Amino acid sequence: MKQNIDFLIKTLNNLESLPIFCGKKWLFWLGSFLTVLAILSFLYLPYGNGDTVYYTMVGRGIFRDHMLPYSYAFDHKPWGVYLFYGAWDKICPFFHGDFFFLSLVLGSVTLYFCRFFGTFNIITALFIYIFVGNIFGILDGNTENVLTACSSIVLAVLYNGLSNKRFVNYFIPGFMIPLLININYLVAVSLFLPVLFLLFSPRFFKLQYIFIFSIGCIVGLLTSFSPYLIEGNNALQSYFRMQHDFLQNYGGNTVSRISSVLCTIAYTVMFLPVLLLWYRKYREEMRAGEPSSLLLPLWFISSLPATVLSGHPFNHYYILCFVPLVIMASVLFYQNVKFPRYSFLFLCIVSIISQGFCTGRNIRWLWDMSFIDYALITREAAHQRVLNIRADQAFFYMGDFRTFDRYAFTDHVDIMFGAGAEKRYLNDLAQHPPLVMTPFNACMTGNAERSVCDVLKKNYTLIYSVNALTQRKGKLPYFSLDLYRLAKESK
Repeated sequence: MKQNIDFLIKTLNNLESLPIFCGKKWLFWLGSFLTVLAILSFLYLPYGNGDTVYYTMVGRGIFRDHMLPYSYAFDHKPWGVYLFYGAWDKICPFFHGDFFFLSLVLGSVTLYFCRFFGTFNIITALFIYIFVGNIFGILDGNTENVLTACSSIVLAVLYNGLSNKRFVNYFIPGFMIPLLININYLVAVSLFLPVLFLLFSPRFFKLQYIFIFSIGCIVGLLTSFSPYLIEGNNALQSYFRMQHDFLQNYGGNTVSRISSVLCTIAYTVMFLPVLLLWYRKYREEMRAGEPSSLLLPLWFISSLPATVLSGHPFNHYYILCFVPLVIMASVLFYQNVKFPRYSFLFLCIVSIISQGFCTGRNIRWLWDMSFIDYALITREAAHQRVLNIRADQAFFYMGDFRTFDRYAFTDHVDIMFGAGAEKRYLNDLAQHPPLVMTPFNACMTGNAERSVCDVLKKNYTLIYSVNALTQRKGKLPYFSLDLYRLAKESK
């Protein structure tokens, strides 16, 4: 017992002295307290991001109904992401905290494999990962967590191949990269420079290794698309065509793109002390092409364009840059590199504010969720198809609904069809879906067109309605819905 207490005291002292807290112990204790509160709130929250629940819903269609994306439901991500989240949904026995545990597993994998790139204290790195990472939604379990975990495996295996010269260390990364691209296309950008360096650096370049890596890529590519190749009937062509058509309408406007670039610059400025001190300490090794000093900066630099490619200023994209920065900071802290006293003050303040914001949001979401009887709406649905008209897509996850229209995400019909969204909904309603879900009082708030409302009024019966308290001005109300059942005489 005494040894455990001594270890805990030593750990806390080490964390207290991190340059992040600028020598102020009260900042450490305040940040730690808010971090614990945020973690506790995530433990009770079923999900922290609307994207992940939609990926899981599509994944359920793969495992339960044996239907490939996008024949079941559509989102513009590659199909591997739905396979991953569908598998996690099967594996994880929890409901509350499901994606929080996924984040911890992926974070642990990331930090474990990043040990190959430098020596650091794993507890320190994990603390920074959670404390600072909450700025970027690190505990939401989004696809960037999956990418960074798997990217660390790819780079660690390939990096290890520089010393042991085994072919398997080149085949495995080659095989994994197409699988990762099938989870999120951004990984092709974020891994480009570090993989290029490890394969083509003059000190380690060998044609046989490039050949083995290429064979792995080909095998991984064929494995990735084998379900569509087996299905035939132009399934693969349809798969790419739907993504292409959607992404043409999805890209951000000029203001959104500028905001995305500015956010990336602002985030990077907060970590500028890490980049500058890393360069100052390892300048000679970097010029000599030493992998241990170059790999992490190359990973960071390669990830920067990936954060702005979508044209949307979503903070979770920066996780791709954040992970190599965490490892660089942890290595520098382990080596007791002296930072200017207040170099991380702004980062610390933003992190503390983020902890408070996340905790408040999670508590508010839990409160709003308490107004909805998910057991009731699940029984009402009874595995029938549900047409979603601009309601929150999370209801498909929480109520275990099956979708009637493949565009079940809140705003995907509007993105895909624009002014033709009304016609799309009317065509769907003409096929008499058994259930229809809309935001609360959609016909009065303008969230459903008049013609759509006329059909609902004529052919459907409102069977469940709830209006959660929290609503944001100008946004669709979260956790508020109306559920309609097709009248018997209309069938």
